[in-house]
Amino acid sequence: MRESYNTRFFQFFLVLVITIVVSETILLNYKNEAYARESSESQIIISDSDPEIGQVALESALGSPKALPAQTVAMKAVSLRDQKKTEVSLARPMHTVTLADVQASANIAQEALKEKKAAEEAAEKERLAKEQEEADRLAAEKAARDEAAREEAAREEAEAQQSADTSAEQAAVEETPEDEAQEEPSDNGNYVGTFRLTAYCPCSICCGSNTGITAIGTVPVEGYTIAADPSVLPYGTVVYIEGYGTYTVEDCGNFSSNTIDIFFDSHSVAYDFGVQYANVYIVG
Repeated sequence: MRESYNTRFFQFFLVLVITIVVSETILLNYKNEAYARESSESQIIISDSDPEIGQVALESALGSPKALPAQTVAMKAVSLRDQKKTEVSLARPMHTVTLADVQASANIAQEALKEKKAAEEAAEKERLAKEQEEADRLAAEKAARDEAAREEAAREEAEAQQSADTSAEQAAVEETPEDEAQEEPSDNGNYVGTFRLTAYCPCSICCGSNTGITAIGTVPVEGYTIAADPSVLPYGTVVYIEGYGTYTVEDCGNFSSNTIDIFFDSHSVAYDFGVQYANVYIVG
């Protein structure tokens, strides 16, 4: 009984060993075939890049005694493939945007903006200059027109004044009283010069506190009495004042030597007489 049990155990153990050996053999063959296929594929991949390794891989695939193991060939093949991809990538480098590139682009854009702004400012200055030039031209034309208008007005005014003066002179000649013309002596006498003519009346404004009596004690008479400097025209001197008639020096006053003060009864008439000039002659 015991012997039968031992026999069956031995048989079971032998079957198990055989099974394991067969399985390992099958698995090893499968791995060798896989390595052979991988080596063959790797040889095809790297044959263009490394002829020597390609030859070794071919020999390995063919079962040469000097051939490298399939796994080694496959690893080298993969390494060479990656190296080849890296070389291809390096042969065609891609442009990398750096901070310097960004700064350069920003500088270019800034310069372009400055140029555009400068061009706009130059155009604006040119426009303003043209507007100012046009305004100056219009102002000059207006000033010229105004000046021409003023000159024309002045010319017309001068012509009108000249015409008025001529008319006044003609009227004065025409209105000269016949008795004054008769008063003019045929001989004007001794010419003593051009005198400054003023007028006065017996009021306190013209004579102050004077009682209205002349310096020689007479009562002044309009159209007859005049006041003068006695050192130039002594009292009692009869003079002919051109344009006004004959008068007698009866009074004096505080004025210059070449002044004659003509007496009038009315202060308003004396005031309106103002200051005039005329040639004076001594006739007696």
